Amino acid sequence: MHKNSLWLLFLCCMALLTLWFVGLTGHKAYRYWVMSEQAEPTSVEWEVKNISGSKYGIKAEYTFSVRNKQFTGETVLKDMLYLNPWAAEAARDSMAERGWTVWYHPNKPAKMSTLDREFPFKMCIYAGVVFLLFLYFVGLGIYVRKF
Repeated sequence: MHKNSLWLLFLCCMALLTLWFVGLTGHKAYRYWVMSEQAEPTSVEWEVKNISGSKYGIKAEYTFSVRNKQFTGETVLKDMLYLNPWAAEAARDSMAERGWTVWYHPNKPAKMSTLDREFPFKMCIYAGVVFLLFLYFVGLGIYVRKF
């Protein structure tokens, strides 16, 4: 391996970035796979939530029933962000008309449930690209050492 201290610092930063992406992707994929059961919500209440200074999202508070027990949960729909509250309010009104499904963990429905279950495909691609870049730079450091 190349012994330049700046190169090693760069590789350490790349390793941390790779670990971050792989860990975040693994967490999202885990949440996708463990929330395998589904139920119909008995009630859903929608509200507009200010996520940051100029981003507004739609938050759902819902109740659902599993084995004759009532559970509540909340989800902020992160794929639907709006630049102003008026657009979010217009979208909120259309959300109530859609049919929603609650996805939950079969052993922990009180702690792990969501209305927004999507496989993190894009994050898997990002993690794979960052991992391949890290391997490329490690290989480049080994190759340069030979000369």
